[in-house]
Amino acid sequence: MPVTLFWVDAVQVFIGAEDHPPPHVHAVHSGEGWVARFRFSFLSDVTGLYRFRRQGRRPTGATLERVAEAIMENLPACRENWWITHGTRHEVGLVNRRVEMRLVEGGDGFLAKVALKPSKIAVGIVSASYDPKRGKVALTLNDSRMLSLTAGQHIEEAVEW
Repeated sequence: MPVTLFWVDAVQVFIGAEDHPPPHVHAVHSGEGWVARFRFSFLSDVTGLYRFRRQGRRPTGATLERVAEAIMENLPACRENWWITHGTRHEVGLVNRRVEMRLVEGGDGFLAKVALKPSKIAVGIVSASYDPKRGKVALTLNDSRMLSLTAGQHIEEAVEW
């Protein structure tokens, strides 16, 4: 049974117990008969509509926008609950992708970018984990380096946002 993260009017937002990567939440309006999935990231503060299915009325664009805004407002809770529910099975959806890094002032001291089309300098990610209390993503790279990244301060590109 899924645990409700929050409600947006009559729309229930939750993480499915039997889900799969990429990290996402389900938004269900049972009265109107639709389900939308919104993907989110552990690296960036980006979220977006991922999948949509309806059996009844189609939601308005304004409704979907309110749900997306609520997810952004509750992004730390979404990340924490994804990790609690799926962390040991699916990690954070970054494994087998490639990360590029560049030194920057402030924050973590560098910017990590997981691009759709990584450059030749990108390094493979062999494991990823998340510490919800600290809001930190830990990556182990295929060159044996370990990175500690603050969630939301880096870049993750995705085909569907």
